[in-house]
Amino acid sequence: MTSPMPALLLLAALSAGPRAGAAAAGNPYLAQARALYERLEPKACLQRLEQASRWNNSSAEELVEIEIVAGLCTFFLGSEQAAAERFELALRLSSDARLPPHTSPKIEELFEHVRLRRSRELRAAPPAPQQASNNSVPSEALPPSTAAAPIGKELESSRQAPAPVPVRRSLAGPIALGAAAVVAATAGIVLGVMANDFVDKANAEAAAAKAEPGLDRGAYDKYSRDAKSYSRAANWCFGGAGATAVVGGTWLVLTF
Repeated sequence: MTSPMPALLLLAALSAGPRAGAAAAGNPYLAQARALYERLEPKACLQRLEQASRWNNSSAEELVEIEIVAGLCTFFLGSEQAAAERFELALRLSSDARLPPHTSPKIEELFEHVRLRRSRELRAAPPAPQQASNNSVPSEALPPSTAAAPIGKELESSRQAPAPVPVRRSLAGPIALGAAAVVAATAGIVLGVMANDFVDKANAEAAAAKAEPGLDRGAYDKYSRDAKSYSRAANWCFGGAGATAVVGGTWLVLTF
């Protein structure tokens, strides 16, 4: 009589196969949200992240990435406070959480403020009591209900909302470009005045040569060349001043 054990083992392997493949493939909603973020669609990205947070087979790394991408999207939608909360959740899940490469310097600055504040809180907190079980949850880990909470759900009432994160903004760059634009414009004005002076001298020489046909025209040629040279230099200065002013203004708008 044939033993039923091989058939039972085969049936178990077939039933477990699809689930194992789905787990290995990773969170499909997170992959879709990542693609929406790269296409600069933050609202649609947050909707996918809500589905990703409810997916039961997310790995620890995927839970961290959900909070990171959610913080990026909420920042782009104009809420620094909400972005700071999402970044803090990511850092609670993993102290090694990082932003993706080529992230905006303003977002990196906000993330570092949250990281530093989190480090100060951990240093100031009293040491957690020793747990009897080796499977105890680390003191800085979030409860599963918070870690897997859908995007947009209110934070747990027991968790104190973080204080607004001050973001440093420096005016040094725009001010330096503005000063350079003023200097270039001033130089252009001076050179333009000098060019006009040489034009007047050349006109005077031309009038004198017309009155006295035999008069040497060497001075007229020299004044004409000087007028063209100074006029060209003045135009370069004005062009540089305009370009510098545009760059400085754009920097100021993007920073503030």
